[in-house]
Amino acid sequence: LLPSHHPPGSTQTRTTQQPSSDQPSGQTGRSVRPSGTWQLAGYITEPGWQAQLGSGSYVDQLTCPTTTTCYSAGPDLGVAQDSLPETQFVLTVTHNRGATWQQSLLPPDGTSFMGFTCPTTTTCMVPAVNGYNPAPGYMFTTVDGGQSWTSLPLPGGDVSLVQLSCATTSVCVAVESQDNPMENVVYFTTDAGHDWTASAFSATFVPDIGSADDLQCFPNGRCISAGTSTSSAVQNTASMIYSTDGGATWESSTEPSVQSDADVMSCADAKHCVSIEAMTQHDGMQNTTGVLVTDDGGQSWSASPADGLAAANGLSPLTFDAISCPTTTQCWASGEAGGSPKFDSNVPTQGQLMATADGGQSWHTEQLPAVQDATLQGVTSVSCPTATYCFAGAESLSGQQIMLSNDDASSFANPKVGTRTATG
Repeated sequence: LLPSHHPPGSTQTRTTQQPSSDQPSGQTGRSVRPSGTWQLAGYITEPGWQAQLGSGSYVDQLTCPTTTTCYSAGPDLGVAQDSLPETQFVLTVTHNRGATWQQSLLPPDGTSFMGFTCPTTTTCMVPAVNGYNPAPGYMFTTVDGGQSWTSLPLPGGDVSLVQLSCATTSVCVAVESQDNPMENVVYFTTDAGHDWTASAFSATFVPDIGSADDLQCFPNGRCISAGTSTSSAVQNTASMIYSTDGGATWESSTEPSVQSDADVMSCADAKHCVSIEAMTQHDGMQNTTGVLVTDDGGQSWSASPADGLAAANGLSPLTFDAISCPTTTQCWASGEAGGSPKFDSNVPTQGQLMATADGGQSWHTEQLPAVQDATLQGVTSVSCPTATYCFAGAESLSGQQIMLSNDDASSFANPKVGTRTATG
């Protein structure tokens, strides 16, 4: 929900994977369970949250379709970003619970990934846009767990933001923020992105395209989209819509009035979703305003006062970047607390990870480890494929990228804290 921190990269070498298609190059109670103590991996073997060095990129986005496989995307830490005219992003993958990461997809400079959608354990799609120059978007697809990728152009014209959710390997919905003219447009495909058909939202619904997971679709045809309302009567309030036919048509949901201009949403299945709502203040920071929950596939929503969604140590405000709900009752939400009301990057924030075991009615703060005796600056992403395994991307105060995990059965290899080895 906040602009990403993009720490300068190192000057380590990297290898480039060639595109695998004929598209233009590169376009190709309150406790969930005992929190335990977060520690550096290799120093403990007991269950609980642990930390290890990151994936080689700033972890803007993270998804784990299984308990062993995770994908991470963000600015490449293997290059000196300050020397490039445009930010270089990279997508990495692990198949051994984060012990090692491999470079999986390297797009042209300036290409930004916009989240993941994985309809199977080996098939994932990633939408991408050019963050610097107006251009059409692309959809990258892997069917072999990230070993290779193909690409297809997304429909419409020049886009600045894209949401993508694929219910199956062939059925997907894309929501685009188009540049000329400036409008939000929704499309659906039934042939894996070769052909797209335009659909339509309500005129008063504005999708929160900046939050990748605010669009979620399922094999039974159900899609749920979270956003805000432009109606004069309920302006700057949360608004939800849903589809029962794979995005071909949409209906407005019934939800209580909750102030909101941004949110993060996760659905455990086609019926149960949790959305944390937030409102941007005059100083540019965000305040959590409530939690919305549905158990009927988005047709109706109920509000929770968000008991426990307060930053630890008295820091405020608390801003959420991601949420993951592996079951109908359990969710983890990542973000940061504190910071400057004037977006002063020199004012440190503190990483936060919140958890609920009652479907969003109450929350508690997970204890995070210190890295080299310093608190984490932010927890930028979280993905929980099961109720007993979660993975999260975090940033230390020095800008070091850290991967956090809670797996009751795992232990990681000893990382060399303070060093990073480029992989490719």
